[in-house]
Amino acid sequence: MKTISMVFKAPLSPQQCAFAVYLRQEKKYSFRQIASRTKMSKTSVWRVVHGQRTKIRKSKHDNIKRGRRKILTSRDRRKLHRSLIMLRQENPNFTIMDVVKRSGIPQHKANYRTFHREIRNLGYAYRPSRKKGILTDKDLKLRREFARSRLNDCSTDYWTKDVAFYLDGVSFVYKGNPMSDAIKPKNKIWRKRNEGLVMTTKGSKDLAGGKRLHFIVVISYGRGVILAEPYEKMTADFFTEFIRRNFPNLFEVAEKGESDSKIFVMDNDPSQTSRKAMATLVDMGYTLQRIPPRSPDLNPIENVFHLVRKRIEAQVKENNITHQTWEEFKQAVQYNIWSTSKDVIDKTITTMTKRLQEIVQTNGKRTKY
Repeated sequence: MKTISMVFKAPLSPQQCAFAVYLRQEKKYSFRQIASRTKMSKTSVWRVVHGQRTKIRKSKHDNIKRGRRKILTSRDRRKLHRSLIMLRQENPNFTIMDVVKRSGIPQHKANYRTFHREIRNLGYAYRPSRKKGILTDKDLKLRREFARSRLNDCSTDYWTKDVAFYLDGVSFVYKGNPMSDAIKPKNKIWRKRNEGLVMTTKGSKDLAGGKRLHFIVVISYGRGVILAEPYEKMTADFFTEFIRRNFPNLFEVAEKGESDSKIFVMDNDPSQTSRKAMATLVDMGYTLQRIPPRSPDLNPIENVFHLVRKRIEAQVKENNITHQTWEEFKQAVQYNIWSTSKDVIDKTITTMTKRLQEIVQTNGKRTKY
């Protein structure tokens, strides 16, 4: 004969719970006896009795904090938060110990895991970041139109023979200890979950992080690097004077003067495309081949800058450079810019037609270059 076990699914009333506790504590009934008297299951009786006991025990010691004492105080956590925000404004490629050092908290006060946990509790995590800006629908349209017009109206050797040179400005951040910066991961940053479209690998536009070395670099097909001039600040007046002083010689060195139109390529920096600079170009008979905004993949010189940075980083790791003066840093940057192979530059420039074709095929999206 089978024994049928009864399951009580009705909600327990306060009277039932109080009666069960009374029978257990005062009458010393068993759980089976209490279940029979109160029409509850033995499991429910056990939960009610032990839950009531726990509640009573806690109520007597509400002011007592249980668990291990916290190592970091609330003030320490506020310091970590302020330091993290400050570092993110300067350069998002930092480590947890950089945050601790900036906050002034002694590093021996807690271990790495404790600091890491506190930063995670603030809502930040080491997440992948964007490397480039977002392309809007308008940007995609401009890129498609530009690519189609250049492919239809220009010959295949337009970018190697008709364009005299490619110009752009570049900045290198000076670090007293270049090794610490070289070993940091570059594709992740400390950010919140909803900041994926806000924060990039470069962080904010105005990166501090120490002194910065600025160069105007010019490359030409068949000639390699033909100019690498340092400058302090890019302004409309400075670039206008730069055009008057250097452009005649640049077109002569590039040896593209046999063409009636003297064409060059540069990006859309406001100082370089100011009304004053554009008027000077027209007066001197030079033509700017404009490229769409937010399109560094359409200026081959950007690839050269990437190679220079990678080469400098490799030299730092290979020679284990943990200290570098400003002059040593400046010499290293200049050497690596000028030592860029002419064949590498030529190969990079010859990919322009493929870049345009890829833009047309992908409806304006970024290319792999």
